[in-house]
Amino acid sequence: QIACLEIWAKKFWFAKWKKGEKDLREYVKLLT
Repeated sequence: QIACLEIWAKKFWFAKWKKGEKDLREYVKLLT
C-alpha cells in the first residue's frame, strides 16, 4: 500500500508540474 502511495505521489507531482496548482485541489479531493 505504501508503494501505491508513492506511485500516486509521483503522478501527482508530475501532473502538478505540467498543469499547475489546480491539480493540487483535485488530488486533495481524491484523498478525502
